[in-house]
Amino acid sequence: MKQITVTDDLLRRLNPALWGAKATIRNELTQGVSSLYQTSGNNLIAVIRFEGKTMVVVAVVGRNLNASVNEFISLARQYVCTSIRFHTKNPQHIEKGLGNLPLKLIEVRKNLFSKPELVYMLNV
Repeated sequence: MKQITVTDDLLRRLNPALWGAKATIRNELTQGVSSLYQTSGNNLIAVIRFEGKTMVVVAVVGRNLNASVNEFISLARQYVCTSIRFHTKNPQHIEKGLGNLPLKLIEVRKNLFSKPELVYMLNV
């Protein structure tokens, strides 16, 4: 995975994955709290931040998550992370793309106005 520059076009492409947190995630990207990464096959774009020994995958858009799993794991290891945390409101995408990995559902964040956010953890 390579870090890429934030552009308006990329932010528009990310919209489906941002749900109600669009402004927060834009601010994180602008302030450098989170960064944009693209897989080597250019099939996925991900918003990622690092919290201590955890790589947090905030949002992902694109295709073939299953084919890019090793790139996520390699990036986490490059930053000496021991775990990857995935946030989603569409658990079927996680199950489809990462279902063969030992993911653990660690939290369900309820929301009055939309689907709950599910948080999964993968130890690397």
